[in-house]
Amino acid sequence: MAITQDLLARLTGVNRPKTISNALPGSDVQLLAALARKSGDNGAPSLLHVALDDTRMLQMRDQFSFFAPDVEVITLPAWDCLPYDRVSPNADICAARIRALASLQTQAQGPRIVLTTLNAASQRVVPRDWLTSASLTLQRGDALSMEELTDFLTQRGYIRATTVNEPGDFAIRGGLADFWPSGSAEPVRIDFFGDEIDSLRAFDPISQRTTHSLDVLQIVPAGELDFSPEAIRRFRKRYVELFGTVMDDDPIYAAASEGRRAPGIDHWMPLFFSSLETVFDLLYEEATVTLDAAIDGAAGERFKAIQDYYETRKEALNHEGSLSAPYKPLPPEQLYVGETEWGQLLTDLQAVTLSPFELAGPTNLSLGAKAGRNFAPERKEGGNIYDAVAKHCTSVRKRGLKPVIVAYSTGAAERLATVLADHGIDQMELVEKGQAAKGVADTAVALAVLPLESGFEFDGLAWLTEQDVLGDRLIRKARKTKKAENFLTEVTQLSPGDHVVHVDHGIGRF
Repeated sequence: MAITQDLLARLTGVNRPKTISNALPGSDVQLLAALARKSGDNGAPSLLHVALDDTRMLQMRDQFSFFAPDVEVITLPAWDCLPYDRVSPNADICAARIRALASLQTQAQGPRIVLTTLNAASQRVVPRDWLTSASLTLQRGDALSMEELTDFLTQRGYIRATTVNEPGDFAIRGGLADFWPSGSAEPVRIDFFGDEIDSLRAFDPISQRTTHSLDVLQIVPAGELDFSPEAIRRFRKRYVELFGTVMDDDPIYAAASEGRRAPGIDHWMPLFFSSLETVFDLLYEEATVTLDAAIDGAAGERFKAIQDYYETRKEALNHEGSLSAPYKPLPPEQLYVGETEWGQLLTDLQAVTLSPFELAGPTNLSLGAKAGRNFAPERKEGGNIYDAVAKHCTSVRKRGLKPVIVAYSTGAAERLATVLADHGIDQMELVEKGQAAKGVADTAVALAVLPLESGFEFDGLAWLTEQDVLGDRLIRKARKTKKAENFLTEVTQLSPGDHVVHVDHGIGRF
């Protein structure tokens, strides 16, 4: 089955279906791409999809690159720390979030979709007006003093350092200002001639050599915190209103008062702003919102976990003899969307759930994708899997479909092609985009590199994945030997598997 104009019209109409069934991974991305192309461009994103988690979101992003390279994809990840944690989200996560939010302020040049996750969508974001006022665009010849630049970077969460090593750092040396813009792949060097910008250059942080010159540079905040004098006064006032008189042993209050980013201070983000928004506020009124099938159940667990973390922090605050600094938690509704509000938002937006399963009922429409062939029986019985793959390709051709074999990497694709050539599939054509698979010769098999776990049949193509053929992949993560020596300054260098001592939970594995 293919995506019809009637289906798209119903999904963007007033009375939308509650579910789209038979929307298997891969076919769902093609549906969302068609929706993005259909939606009008009025300056606001017209389509948002809430994925279950970051892994699913990034898989969908890569699938969009293959199936719909013409669609602009903005990914908004969630913080990579627990609610009410003592550590802040990773600097790269902060940069990705602020860049995504800044991108949503710009005019779309074509079809656009926002990909986010349940955790990200259920957390409030900085207000749009602040993000606009907190950004700065520079170009050669602009009048700007070093002091003005320093004040701007400090108030936007950038950290002054001796040398620039990671996003969010800045360093001043004479008439040169080095800083690593949030979300940028490289740091930037600004050369001043008096109070005038003489040049803007990107440079390699290792060799310190210029890689290229810049005509224009947009600086966005390093994270979702505002350290302007007004925001600091607002924080201090509201902190005291919530928690009473502040004693000397409160590192969060002290850091905020000094305009300094302390570990974990992000969890008090709401106190820096008059109000926060949700990601749904960034959409225009007739926007289409779609959800992964497992969102309903996961949302309930998410809201329960947030409440549990909050209650634990409240209880610990009253516990005498704690070895750690007091943690004064904000009420959950200040930083997170509550369960009732979440349900109301999805109802108001007529959110549509994309389900891979066969469903019935008047509020359901079927996308028509069918599950592909899995060779688990052949693997279990010890038969020749590759002969079975060759027969399967012949079978789908007889049904009017073109077979496409998918691998996770170029090396895996080459290995599959070599093995299958010995089993009768000697004509394979590598395709780099989804639509190119339809142009493969009728006697050939298309070969693609794509992060797709399970195959499916849809729109004239039968997708067969490496995992369908060989079974679940064995993923071996590269071991990192560098350990964090200083918890406060190098927490982001911890590697999965490192042993740590947590101030609240004791000995564990990161």
